[in-house]
Amino acid sequence: MNFIVFSDDYGRHPSSCQHLFNLISAKRKVLWVNTVGLRVPSVAKGYDIKRSVEKIMSWFHPLRKVGGNLYVLSPFMLPFQGNKIIDTLNKCSVIFSVRFFRRILGFGNILTWTTVPNVAGIAGKLGEKLIIYNCTDDYSLWPGGNRDLIMAQEKALLKKADLVFASSDSLFENCSKLNKNTYLFPHAVDLRHFEKADRSCVPHDLKTVPHPIIGFFGLLYEKINFNLLVKVARSYPDTSLVLIGKQGIDLSYLKDEKNIVLIGQVPFGDLPKYAVHFDVGLMPYVLDDEIRKSAPLKLKEYLALGLPVVSVEVKDVHKYGNLVYIARNSDDFIKKVGLALCENDPELKRLRKKAVCGETWEKRVQYLESVLLDKYKIEL
Repeated sequence: MNFIVFSDDYGRHPSSCQHLFNLISAKRKVLWVNTVGLRVPSVAKGYDIKRSVEKIMSWFHPLRKVGGNLYVLSPFMLPFQGNKIIDTLNKCSVIFSVRFFRRILGFGNILTWTTVPNVAGIAGKLGEKLIIYNCTDDYSLWPGGNRDLIMAQEKALLKKADLVFASSDSLFENCSKLNKNTYLFPHAVDLRHFEKADRSCVPHDLKTVPHPIIGFFGLLYEKINFNLLVKVARSYPDTSLVLIGKQGIDLSYLKDEKNIVLIGQVPFGDLPKYAVHFDVGLMPYVLDDEIRKSAPLKLKEYLALGLPVVSVEVKDVHKYGNLVYIARNSDDFIKKVGLALCENDPELKRLRKKAVCGETWEKRVQYLESVLLDKYKIEL
């Protein structure tokens, strides 16, 4: 049984779906379909323009092989949703492309796996045995998205899906109202990747950065509370606040802060080499409904390094109790950063690593295998 996967563009960032199917592709063929985003691109944003150009260029070479059994397909799709003519054109293009390349690659029996709701009109028309929706976020709350449209798409997909895997307790509660075959499927961590990080090896762009280092890695976009980060930097002027990741918005004003260091995007393969030098890891999200429902993958990666973590109050973070410094508000966040900086407890570091030692992507694949075998007698 092979997989057709709909998710964010493969290779753009190390998403949970990407981790999962990098493993599954060791045993099964995977056709990863890059689709249009959930929000309308803005000509005012250089980031959106760059992505749009990349999308157009990918149409000229729609299929590429990225691993032994893993293929990435970039079908022709216009980056607009909600228009009947464009929606029909996009749907026909994707269905034709997937069916064509599926035959060319000899995929045989397939399952459709999607992490995005905007393929609700496509799933079920590819000749698949099952439709599986992996709900990793409340996309209707994403900035720039058409909330009503996305909610309608997800509702249709939830009713159509044979199985639903939700990554947080809140998402599980929401999804199970419309689909009784919903399972909790939390994010995991590439434990071996982070455990092998060597603190004695310092990347060149950190060599001149003084400790202690307060750090964050991930996409730097609207969901990060940059006002809070500036307050943290100013509250602890003798520290370095290091931000690692692609910039989705203009952050030029941060260069005025003497102890804020913008590293830029780092390949996932090199990320532990940087993060191991953090003295404190931050989860400084804008605390809105989307973030409250989420279960950030980053938390487990911080814990795998044994780092003290300061986080806004996200429901799933409470599962780790006193291993994480959970802030009630901005003032409390700044205070908790100070406590984390003063921490010097090897036992806490050991307990953090132990807390995620069973939370690996290999375990998630095993769980998926058990559900498919138990319900549908399907083996991976």
